[in-house]
Amino acid sequence: MNIFCWNNPSGAMRTADNRFMSFGLKGSADIIGLLPTGRFIAVECKSDKGKLSEAQQAFLDKVKSMGGLAVVAKSYKDIEAVLLEEKYI
Repeated sequence: MNIFCWNNPSGAMRTADNRFMSFGLKGSADIIGLLPTGRFIAVECKSDKGKLSEAQQAFLDKVKSMGGLAVVAKSYKDIEAVLLEEKYI
């Protein structure tokens, strides 16, 4: 399957001169992209014990409300299952 997607880093850090810098949209998914149909996809990657933050849940809810595909994935199999369910593969 040909999905155009990319890593979408967000977070915060201290710079070398001790300034605080944030980057990316708070709560946005780890991977975002476009399915071959043009539909937006957002994938939030979590460990087995990982939980969504409120901001992450809000982002995924917004994606869904706008017709996008939102996935919480603990492995590639979670993404594959959603793509199969949605008939993309």
